[in-house]
Amino acid sequence: MDQSHIRNFCIIAHIDHGKSTLADRMMELTDTVAKRDMEAQLLDSMDIERERVMHEIEGVIGLPAEDAPRVSAKTGLNVEDVLAQIVERVPAPSGDPDGPTKALIFDCLYDNYKGALSYVRVFDGAIRPGMRIRSMATGHEFDVTEVGVFTPQWKTVDELTAGEVGYVAASIKSVEETKVGDTLTDVAHPAAAPLPGYKKVNPMVFCGIYPADGSHYGDLMEALEKLKLNDASLSFEKETSAA
Repeated sequence: MDQSHIRNFCIIAHIDHGKSTLADRMMELTDTVAKRDMEAQLLDSMDIERERVMHEIEGVIGLPAEDAPRVSAKTGLNVEDVLAQIVERVPAPSGDPDGPTKALIFDCLYDNYKGALSYVRVFDGAIRPGMRIRSMATGHEFDVTEVGVFTPQWKTVDELTAGEVGYVAASIKSVEETKVGDTLTDVAHPAAAPLPGYKKVNPMVFCGIYPADGSHYGDLMEALEKLKLNDASLSFEKETSAA
């Protein structure tokens, strides 16, 4: 797709303030979803929306209240004005479509048929089926089997180019082999350096443990301290409350 025709943005609002309904109207106006396939709050009916945040926040439109269009997402009133403001005020993404491939992984999930999918935003270059890609954080290499975009369902395309957001399937067997924040590049023509900001994340579990009988609180703390001595990675913090 021509980069000048791409706008990356995110709808931010309080719960039940019409985000999904506005998105529905935008998909109708842009013919992203056929009218026969539309249903109320289409995004909310999908696992892709319920289970994870999959939108990369590229920019938020800041409008003085007096300049903001008067919109009803429910009826579709003036939603076309919102689209016009997006085109006017949100810049097209930058990036070199002919440069070495750099694609940021911003989310991932496992599909029983496609394996682990990486959700990416391509900053430079392109990713297409048949390409051998490398994770710049782990050094692992994979052969791309499929790429696609969200419409909002998965839709396969011939390639993802600079500025586009989509998914990459590469017969990856486990989501553990994909790292959020990592950069994917082309093995044949690799990027010199990854996109900045990646940090290895250590999985953590937070939980609250309380004795059934308050008089046993000291015994519980003693047991946890002994457990901590056997595993230095464990950390406990005693919760106190005012009487």
